Amino acid sequence: MQQHLILLRRGESILKPVYGHADGKFGPPKYVKPKAFTVVEGLLGYHTEEMRNVCDVRVFLAPPEELRRRWKVNRDCTKRGYTTDQVLAELDKREDDSVSFIRPQERYADLVVSFTSSSDRNPDHLDAELTLRDGLPNPDLSPFTDSDGGITLREQDGERLLLIPGQLDTERAGAIEHAIWDQMQFASHLRSQSDRTVALGGDDVRSDTRDADAAPPILEPATGGIAQSA
Repeated sequence: MQQHLILLRRGESILKPVYGHADGKFGPPKYVKPKAFTVVEGLLGYHTEEMRNVCDVRVFLAPPEELRRRWKVNRDCTKRGYTTDQVLAELDKREDDSVSFIRPQERYADLVVSFTSSSDRNPDHLDAELTLRDGLPNPDLSPFTDSDGGITLREQDGERLLLIPGQLDTERAGAIEHAIWDQMQFASHLRSQSDRTVALGGDDVRSDTRDADAAPPILEPATGGIAQSA
């Protein structure tokens, strides 16, 4: 993976391995060309300094363990053909490795995304909590923050924490979206491809924040180059 990321960064194409979850075997590799924006997902994306340096934006998803397990079970049972017992057994088997190698990578992220129970205790929605670190320029959201049940921005242990409620007014969500895009003129060509629909069960639904049973969408990078999420 490290070699492939370095090659993509250099503008060279790669043959990406393709793992088949149905039979546990590798199929024919996929030919991948470098593009202006590349999103990479993986468990060990920041494990080495070389892999960290190849990324322009580093995102770490850090949901509560209970929620992470629920997402894992939902995905692997509905899309990969595993049973709930199989998924949970694999999670338990790999717990020590997760503690030792995966979770420590959070300290290298520019943006940490987590989720908590919604402020109104609605089980169908989650509040999103974003840790904004200095390594990544962020749009000015101060016009949209307040302390009365809306988006809040606070300092904690030298870091900025942005809390987005699970129940966010659609009009306000749209205004925030416009403000972010206005500060991303370099990526304006991507705007027509952007929507907030997520797969929930067998249906596609629109979400301004996060539905509790929907796994996170792929995050678009805020700068050119490679964005990595772990």
